[in-house]
Amino acid sequence: MAARGYCLRRASASGSHHSKSNTSGPTPYITNYGSNNVSVIDTANGTVLAIIAVGYGPYGVTVSPDATRVYVANYVGSSVSVIDAATNSVLATVPIATRPYGLAISPDGRHVYVVAYYSNNVSVIDTASNTVTATIPVGQRPHGVVVSRDNKQVYVANYATNDITVIDATLNSVAATIPLPANSNPFGLAQTLDSSKLYVTGWSSNAVYVVDTARKAVTATIPVGVRPVSAAVTPDASRVYVSNYNGSTSITSVSVIDAASNTVLTNIPLPSGVAPSGVSVHPDGNWVYVASYSTGVVFVIDAASNTITNTVTVGTRPYAFGSFISLPQPTLSLDAPGSGFLNNPVPTFIFSYGTQCNGNPCQVSNNYFSTFGLNAQLNNQPIGSLTTFSPTSSVRGQSGGSASYTPASRLPEGANSLNAQVQDRFGRFTAPLTAAFTVDTIAPNFLTLTPASGGVYLNPAVTVGGSIDDPTANIYFLVCSWDFF
Repeated sequence: MAARGYCLRRASASGSHHSKSNTSGPTPYITNYGSNNVSVIDTANGTVLAIIAVGYGPYGVTVSPDATRVYVANYVGSSVSVIDAATNSVLATVPIATRPYGLAISPDGRHVYVVAYYSNNVSVIDTASNTVTATIPVGQRPHGVVVSRDNKQVYVANYATNDITVIDATLNSVAATIPLPANSNPFGLAQTLDSSKLYVTGWSSNAVYVVDTARKAVTATIPVGVRPVSAAVTPDASRVYVSNYNGSTSITSVSVIDAASNTVLTNIPLPSGVAPSGVSVHPDGNWVYVASYSTGVVFVIDAASNTITNTVTVGTRPYAFGSFISLPQPTLSLDAPGSGFLNNPVPTFIFSYGTQCNGNPCQVSNNYFSTFGLNAQLNNQPIGSLTTFSPTSSVRGQSGGSASYTPASRLPEGANSLNAQVQDRFGRFTAPLTAAFTVDTIAPNFLTLTPASGGVYLNPAVTVGGSIDDPTANIYFLVCSWDFF
């Protein structure tokens, strides 16, 4: 007699598909003084996405940390336009004292500080209500303004009084005044990510002043081109880019400062007739955007080669005074293990991180993630700093990567929890990620089993059943069929 057989067991299957997702990039918002609008640039392909009508004579611009709002100082219209970045439309207009020039938003997104050129004061806008809640007197003819990363200080460049006003943001009062050289006429302000240094452009002295914010004193003077207007610091604080409004009779330039030595590395020549105004650095540090007030374009500079790689046509007399590029929003997910039961008491946790811009995967290079940090707690205990961050791709638009963590000892049986957040290079955190799972390494045992083991049954409709000692476990049966001949 011979026999042949096969076994069937209950199984499950899942399928997945991948579709090409849209990508986007951090968004520059360019204020066009002559055409009373804002040009929205797509950094992914170097084109203008939208044109938004605002008030009269827009100069200053700043973007909220979460990239949902854009604030525009309308110099001639004496107002601030509040733009909804999702719809590219103005949702509110806030009246401001005479001739608002520069403005900056606090890192927590709660307040916008607007300098009024003729009124010699700073208006504080509550972003929740879009109303002015305080007015603070400063020096004469204020221009540039920045807010410290801890939201505690506001720095204002006063053109006519040759000084920097330091505002206590908690009290909305002047805390100190930092003197600058006579006849320097401070114009634009930029700061390092940790707010330890300010870079102040001196319109009449053709120099940039480095201010130590702890000492409240000038520590270096760096000669640049003629009539420097704006400055921008790279995210790693290694370079400072300065737009020189009048470089010579025929050529203007952007000065590139080495922050370590406080010297000019090079001057990037711009085409004849260009009057560079606003300047901002892409969040990944690879690109610099410079508005040309006289020619209606924005130049895109490759920060590695310090050469112009693209020119984007915008509106009339683009000024873009301030930090005009939106920041990517960091993301974090847990790829493994999933919530539920774990039979392995020493699992490896695998995280994926990345960024989003306008709800799509963000086009940034992987050096954007170089200082990412993962803060995680396992069962409410910190798991320490992870150093296994690794990029998944070097292609812009596919940026991101993974980090992993394996506990040094067994997790306890039963309920366990994980909480995690990623902090990006700008100090912002992702929304909290939480996961709950149960460690169960004890196999269940059968209490009863029918039919009994070893029996021979000629009825093909035998009922198989049983009970186990773990009410949360599932029972799987392996059924074998045999033919005899």
